[in-house]
Amino acid sequence: MANVTQALGDGLASLRSLRGHHLARRTAGAGGLRIARTGLTFAAAFLAARWLGPAEYGRYAVALSVLSLLAMFGALGLPQLLTRSVAVYEQRDAWGLRTGLARRTLQYVALLAIVLVPVAAIATLGGFLPWPPPRDSWLFFATACLVVPVVALRLMGAWLIGREQAMAGELADGVLRYLGVLLLIAGAIVLGIPADGFVALLLHGVALCTAAVLVALYLFRQERTLPHPVPRFETPRWLLAALPMMWTAGLTVVLRNTDIVMLGAMADTSAAGIYHVATRMAELMALPLGAAEAVLAPIVARLWVSRDRSRLQALVVRAARLLMVPAGLGFLVFAFAGDALLGIVGAGFAAGWLALTILVGANLARVACGSTALLLNMSGFERDTMWAVFFGTVANVALNFVLIPLYGLEGAAIATGGTMVMWNLLLARAVIRRLTINPTIFANPA
Repeated sequence: MANVTQALGDGLASLRSLRGHHLARRTAGAGGLRIARTGLTFAAAFLAARWLGPAEYGRYAVALSVLSLLAMFGALGLPQLLTRSVAVYEQRDAWGLRTGLARRTLQYVALLAIVLVPVAAIATLGGFLPWPPPRDSWLFFATACLVVPVVALRLMGAWLIGREQAMAGELADGVLRYLGVLLLIAGAIVLGIPADGFVALLLHGVALCTAAVLVALYLFRQERTLPHPVPRFETPRWLLAALPMMWTAGLTVVLRNTDIVMLGAMADTSAAGIYHVATRMAELMALPLGAAEAVLAPIVARLWVSRDRSRLQALVVRAARLLMVPAGLGFLVFAFAGDALLGIVGAGFAAGWLALTILVGANLARVACGSTALLLNMSGFERDTMWAVFFGTVANVALNFVLIPLYGLEGAAIATGGTMVMWNLLLARAVIRRLTINPTIFANPA
């Protein structure tokens, strides 16, 4: 208990010493919104699962996983590039480059919409899709169309985070979206709309588009007050930096969704639906880490540019120790009461308890490794992140292919949890080698 108290005190002291009480307040605010987003996500999944049942919810869950995969490629690695670049450009007063980056980002979103929607329509109407089955062809088309608002929200959220507006970024990339999904699904239940996975996806799309419009209006009003000189473009350099981040983000999404997609294909949609709820519940473990990283990302970029390694070392280690407190408590809750929590969702979902326990254990190890990917990406070593996650993804796909037929839900959890630990250890090793900083909870923060 004394060690936990000491870690908590060290973490708070580190955060306050870096930016005073303002950083602590921003971290708490972003954490609160991250909790709200996760709560809304889970509440929306809970209502959808009870409304649709395991089979139809499985269709909906698989469609959301495919949407995440497509949106990852659609984002082209730009979210993390925007966060890093906006922070650095504002620190250096490079407003021309900042304006050029904003213009290229808008042009890219427009191009994505112009290309993706017709291609998806041709593929659907022409019957060129080997998957999904004919019944779900229009489900695929709707999923592909929703990539555009998802990408737009992610880019706008990353831009706001780069401006050290983590709370606005959390609202943009999650809270508004899932609040809308929750309200629309609740409305469908009240109105007695027949349970159908395709209808649930359409409601999700309405919430997405509404959130994108609201965030765009907010960002436009904010940007009008800032300098906008003649834009300067470094498009090749931006692409070279963004592509490794795209592959890293893509591989991470594969790690997060491949097990669900493979369960739906190799087992059945009911197993996919149960496992989807278990994985989303396990992600609560990484909630404090994600909230802290949303605040720390621009600060890490600026500290690395100024070569202040001592303050950076103190920040990441003490923050990691602080974050282990809620992560450890969360592990105990899910390990001993996970079956009861899953049972609240509906009949049959408690079968995912063992898979949930395996996944929360892997997330605990992830938190212990520290903010490894953030450190590499914000300091210009995004290729190291890409390769570490690549090896983890290859292992993940292979293990899922072997273990799902043997052990079902638990096999998918073993594959995903084991590879999550592996690639985080590889990332920690890369941080120590490249930055001469130890990001784990075992390092000396001084």
